[in-house]
Amino acid sequence: MSVPVPDDTDEDLNKSINQLLSVANRSQEVFDFQNIIVYSDFPHIRPSVQQRLWETAKKPIFAVSDFREGPPSDQYTFGENIIVVLFSKVDDPIMSAVGHNERVNMNRKTFIFVYVPPMAEDKPGRNDTIQGVFEFCRTRGYDLMLLLYQGEIWTFQYFRETTFTRLPHNKNHIDFLRSLHLKYLVQVAVDPPISFWANSTEQSAVTGGGNLSLYGPIGFLVVEFIRILNGTMEILPMEYKPNLQYWINKDSINSGDVDLVANLVYYNTSVDQSMMMDSQICLLLPRYRLQPMFQYLSGSWCGSVLYLLFFALFCVFLIKYFSYRPRSPLNAFFNTIRFHCNIPIPDAEMRLMGLPDKCIHLLSSFGMTLFYGVSLSVLATRFTTGCFYPLITDAESFKASGLRIITDDPAVLNLFEENQLPRSLKDKVTIVDIKTLKDSFKSLNDSVAYVAKSTTWAGAQMYQERLTRPRLWIADDKLCSRPRSLNIPIYPHSPMMKIFPDFYMRIFESGLMQKWYRSGYRKYRTLTGILTLPTDPEIYSPVTLYLYKNVIWIYVCGMGMATLTFVIELLYNRFWPMNN
Repeated sequence: MSVPVPDDTDEDLNKSINQLLSVANRSQEVFDFQNIIVYSDFPHIRPSVQQRLWETAKKPIFAVSDFREGPPSDQYTFGENIIVVLFSKVDDPIMSAVGHNERVNMNRKTFIFVYVPPMAEDKPGRNDTIQGVFEFCRTRGYDLMLLLYQGEIWTFQYFRETTFTRLPHNKNHIDFLRSLHLKYLVQVAVDPPISFWANSTEQSAVTGGGNLSLYGPIGFLVVEFIRILNGTMEILPMEYKPNLQYWINKDSINSGDVDLVANLVYYNTSVDQSMMMDSQICLLLPRYRLQPMFQYLSGSWCGSVLYLLFFALFCVFLIKYFSYRPRSPLNAFFNTIRFHCNIPIPDAEMRLMGLPDKCIHLLSSFGMTLFYGVSLSVLATRFTTGCFYPLITDAESFKASGLRIITDDPAVLNLFEENQLPRSLKDKVTIVDIKTLKDSFKSLNDSVAYVAKSTTWAGAQMYQERLTRPRLWIADDKLCSRPRSLNIPIYPHSPMMKIFPDFYMRIFESGLMQKWYRSGYRKYRTLTGILTLPTDPEIYSPVTLYLYKNVIWIYVCGMGMATLTFVIELLYNRFWPMNN
């Protein structure tokens, strides 16, 4: 299909139209856009261009010729669209319509400006037209754009200052950036182990001889990215750290004072470009909490068994009390103890028993022997493996555990008030100083719980990696906040903006992030003086008599009382006849 245009411009315009169709076809493969919006006030060109675009892309076409028409349709508001603009001069009314209708860039858009030579003799200069379109796009934030000008394809990149340089044919975009040797401003807040800075010259080749270096997986990611761009960076430390809400001061990014912030945060002006991972705020809980040894006996049987045991003791006491004369509570008590301890009775007493009594005594002895055997087996197992409290899985089980939550960040209370974490656990939160919190975590204190970001959970895992059974674990979703998408804030007009997402995906797929987690944590341990990691206690030592100290003391005291009673009775019987 031919496009009716003046004869002297027919060849250049047809080149631009063919390039437009080629770009639209390629964009369909890469971006899979939903709609095409055509801005044009050339009645003799617009119908045929729309027809050819539809035949090429097979996508809905919307046409706009005046800003008074308003946005073409609400159905393209949240889609990925291609905006095609046919213009002759930068000050054309159709350019005003583009600036008016697309001023709120709510979605991802690719702008393609097609230059249509005017029929008048006063044609604008080539450089003036190109620079005018670039300035038009820059001031409105249209970063994804192409200019089709007389058979040439142009685009622009903002490098802090507006300059116009033609890209050589033998260089791609990244090669051109590398040839500029740009210096980037990188801000960072201390957020170990994911990202932090330290006084070091290890990265002086990237920092331009500076004495600050970045560490942690995000820090190493930024350093490698700057190295790939063949540039240098200036590290600007922030005096505060990101809180648990993943928030930092974003004014420096919005104003363009820095190119990048080397931290994971929740809010960013370019969230669709630099999204990194999802994260949650969770409770860090003790997984295996040992019960004290004095609770082993009560923990080995349920309450009903203990109640039944005491009821049996009481019944046997009553039987022994009413079965012998003269009735003596002391004799009944000793007989009850002898019965439940399965102490054999004398043969003479056995002969005096009737057949029913002998059967009852035999069966009772068998039952008590079985009971004590099972009890000893259970206690031996508990002493060997330990007895643990039930796992904490939700707010109710946390309340039943009696634990408290310690933190040094008062903003944690807001998480419970807003019910991001269970509101019913707010009264369990205790604010402590940072030293107390660090000492408690370093000792793996399992009598408290902590609040942590899931992005820093890797550090807690590496701290416990030498333990056979880690003591702390991150809670399930019932004790976590809703997931949030975190990203690295990048200034939208920075040269690294369009390249960083692809670089991150390559690094993520290569597995380097896991390596950088470990490298960053080793550096953090060196800086904080964590020279050794916790290990399991020695469990192959025999049980000493000290474990049975209380039982031995009961035996010694009982034998002492029995001996003392014997001596008193002996002396009493020896001297009683003399007194009479």
